[in-house]
Amino acid sequence: MSPGPASAAGPDDPGPETVSFTIRELIEQSGVPVATIHHYRRLGLLPPAEEVAPNRFLYDRRHLQALVLIRRLRERELSLDAIAEILPDLMASEEEAFRPEMWDRAARELRSSGRGAVAGRLVAAATAAFARHGYAEVTVSDVSAAAGLGKGTVYRHFASKEELFFAVAETLVTDVVAAFDEQGGDGRVPRDKAAAVLAVELRPHLPIVLDLVSGALRRQPGHEEAAQRFLLLLATHVGERVHGRGDPLERGFEVLVTAFENSVGAALGL
Repeated sequence: MSPGPASAAGPDDPGPETVSFTIRELIEQSGVPVATIHHYRRLGLLPPAEEVAPNRFLYDRRHLQALVLIRRLRERELSLDAIAEILPDLMASEEEAFRPEMWDRAARELRSSGRGAVAGRLVAAATAAFARHGYAEVTVSDVSAAAGLGKGTVYRHFASKEELFFAVAETLVTDVVAAFDEQGGDGRVPRDKAAAVLAVELRPHLPIVLDLVSGALRRQPGHEEAAQRFLLLLATHVGERVHGRGDPLERGFEVLVTAFENSVGAALGL
């Protein structure tokens, strides 16, 4: 799915400062699904929205600009942590913010400085380790060694193994959503196809998801909130893409349950 024309938020057609969007209009203009928009809001990547009524918000040109920029930077394989570091500077330079060379330069500078790239390297190493060995068996030393970094570097970016695990979950749900959109194609998706696509995308990460849910069931600190956020974001996004009547969240959870069953069955050879 490609975003709306960059000119809608770019320097050639900046629009009036007072322009406002409902969430539906923001989705149409940016091409970014509502679950992803809410995910970015939770991460602090988007400015605060104006609450005009209970659970009703208005967005403006800054939100549209940020969403388009995030999409362009994600295309350059930057992590959300890295994007959070460079997005404010890009947003501040409105005349140059939508020039591709600016995106490439910002990405190069971030990588060369080691900021953002280090956190992304640690999350990537942790993702592979947690998926292969399970959360309980992986130590901070294991992650630092796999990333080729000192153990102290991990603690400069993440306060604990738990915080690193939650960062893995945040990145994972964003990546699964993006892969689902790419494999599902544009428009609405039949439930069977949605479940099949989601099962394929979840299978390599199944140990991480199961550890997240297991930790939530055991009431481990932070795990319940992280698991709820992961499942709600995924179910909401999928539900909005699936054919059917009724509540999108219910549709999403139905697809999610089927996808988990299929993914576990495939992993066990059933």
